[in-house]
Amino acid sequence: MNYLNSKYNHQNFPGNILLEWMTQKRFGTINEFREGLSNILYNNSNLENVKDSEIYDLSNYLLNDISSLLHIEYNEKNWYVSPPSLNLFDGLSKKAFISGARSPEIYSLLENSNNIENFYFVDNSRTFKSGFNTEYLRSNFIPPSIIISYEDHKLSKIAEEFSLNIVDTKAIDFLRSLPSISSLVEIASNWNFNKGLEVQRLEGFKLDFKNQDNLISTQQKLIGDFASVFEHTRPTLEGFEDNTLHRVRESRDNWTYFVPHKGNNKKITREVGLWFSLSQRQHQEEKFFTPNYLFLGMDDLPNPSITFPINLKLPLIYAKALSLCSGILPELYRPEQLFYNSHKTYPVFAKYFNISKEFIDVLIEKLELDSASTGRKKDSKVYYENELFPGQRTTLREKFKREASKEVYYLNNE
Repeated sequence: MNYLNSKYNHQNFPGNILLEWMTQKRFGTINEFREGLSNILYNNSNLENVKDSEIYDLSNYLLNDISSLLHIEYNEKNWYVSPPSLNLFDGLSKKAFISGARSPEIYSLLENSNNIENFYFVDNSRTFKSGFNTEYLRSNFIPPSIIISYEDHKLSKIAEEFSLNIVDTKAIDFLRSLPSISSLVEIASNWNFNKGLEVQRLEGFKLDFKNQDNLISTQQKLIGDFASVFEHTRPTLEGFEDNTLHRVRESRDNWTYFVPHKGNNKKITREVGLWFSLSQRQHQEEKFFTPNYLFLGMDDLPNPSITFPINLKLPLIYAKALSLCSGILPELYRPEQLFYNSHKTYPVFAKYFNISKEFIDVLIEKLELDSASTGRKKDSKVYYENELFPGQRTTLREKFKREASKEVYYLNNE
């Protein structure tokens, strides 16, 4: 977690410029968002040049991340700025974070307020540590999180002074209110597509080592070194395989994901599809090995942390619940190299903090994962990084290597 000095230049920080522009506009189309993003890119001399072809990918990342921080809502066509809110932390006494619409006046209000005890700007610019270097992902277009400390008797005065709605919903209660992963598929829209388009079916997952340490590219993309494996498929007389993730290539780099379910093709996001697939696969142990890709660190304070490969990020609605726990985006990091002087590296992981054990239990339930680790082929999706048995302690790096290797073995020997 990187704290920014309260005196840093808000006016020139790209993430603030973007959110303030969206606040002023209030809502718009996705194409208008990309146009606004492009204008900010070209007008900011502190940023590297980004090609027009890269705006599309960058905008998708940004919309997802800004939405997970509760600043906006968006769908395939439009975006909307959320109301300015003060979200009270559960598990962090007398602390809260500000989300939603953000005007330039908020910074002077913070500096001059007599109602708040203290405030912090937390850098969300997606950094991860690789050796002694810190590399930046997705430029700096994620707005910093604003976290404040308060006294209970001044809470209503803070809300009035900053024109904020107080949100005291606990993260775990919000999570409980969300549909399960299979329900997300059930309620998804039915979808018909051009039968002449290429269709691929999810076959499994693999660990694909890259001969480079740096994940940064000019395209602002994460290089996929933990990959889902899709293969070309054709429908049978009954159609495509039920409850199995498929994707359709609608253009060169544009895939749409769907799951055949009860006679209909359910259009879903990639994230929903992958986690639904993991849930489904654990019930087919004769056909698949279902590895553990979700890790809980019990030793982090004040509450545990949850970690998973960035290429298996959670569906957005669950990511929002995680944001209510900390008010920031997850830390991105890469575990240490496999071998000394080796060029092969592990995938990047996302790590969320201040996640209670009770929250994890509900999340496992929502993802419909088996939480009882048996050590057999039908294994848990959840690993605990504390000492489970006397004398037995395995690092996340070792556990992921073991699980990913098993997945590759079963994928190649079905």
